[in-house]
Amino acid sequence: MTVLLLSVAALGGYTAMGYPSIGVGLPLAAALFSAAERDRHPWPISLAAALVFTLFFSVLAASFVHEADTNVFSMFVHSWAADIALMAAVIALGDSIRARRDLAQRSARLVEATAEHERSLAQRVAAEERTAIARELHDTLGHQNTVISMHAEVATAALPGEPKIAQSSLAVITSTSRGMMKQLRDTVHTLREHEIRQPSLDIKTLEKTVLAGSPLELDTDIRTGADLDHDVEATAYRIVQEALTNVAKHSHATRAFVQIRDEDNQVSIVVHDEGPLRHRPGTDSSRVGILGMKERAAALGGWLTAERQGDGFEVRAALPTHRSPQHRPTGERA
Repeated sequence: MTVLLLSVAALGGYTAMGYPSIGVGLPLAAALFSAAERDRHPWPISLAAALVFTLFFSVLAASFVHEADTNVFSMFVHSWAADIALMAAVIALGDSIRARRDLAQRSARLVEATAEHERSLAQRVAAEERTAIARELHDTLGHQNTVISMHAEVATAALPGEPKIAQSSLAVITSTSRGMMKQLRDTVHTLREHEIRQPSLDIKTLEKTVLAGSPLELDTDIRTGADLDHDVEATAYRIVQEALTNVAKHSHATRAFVQIRDEDNQVSIVVHDEGPLRHRPGTDSSRVGILGMKERAAALGGWLTAERQGDGFEVRAALPTHRSPQHRPTGERA
């Protein structure tokens, strides 16, 4: 804004000193573009609209004005029309670039917020599970330790004159000790499993995070049952997340359609935008994202396609409602 004001002042001084006219559009074009591209103010759109309206009015009035006329209105129509068009164009260009930059930043913040939510969710689940394990250890092992201690005292007292009572107490100590060891092994096994456990991702979490926080205007159609396999829901979450991220990164679209339906033992997913694309599909970033989505779908025995639809783009996938045995990781039980 400072450069723009200085440019206007310099142009006014130039004109006041009687130098030949150079118009106003070209001298102010760079400053107008920079101000519209840098700052988020309501004036760029308002000014551009006013200039376009003035240009339209001037062109309309030009048919009623002859070039031979020398009045002020005639000079305005024939001399300022090009300047008005140039100023409106650079303001609109600068504001559109700023808007696209803001959209990219909001998309990046959305991805970061989603990742942070997943991390906090995993930490909360781990904390709850640790609390439950601690409670079980206290209640179970504490009780068993008390039993051992009591029977040890009974056995000690009974050994001189009542060997049968001592033997019975020692048998209780032996069986209780074995129970404690089993409990400890189960606890250690559980802890080791949860060290590599992935965050819980499901359709409800998708609606609360990715869909609710998207910078795009979304039309959603989500109809799923309550008995979906966990891995299927997690894969659906990742596919929709990646597809919407690609829309924000690679398309000029401001709206998108998301459909997730569970019918006929199949979860169908559709993410569609009207475009137009920012650039030709198949760049490194978009190709890696599409490949990752296809691999996730194939890992469950499903499929995924990603292709242009008119000026827009559409991702379509189908996943089995429950993962088939041949697609379960080695060692995983059904």
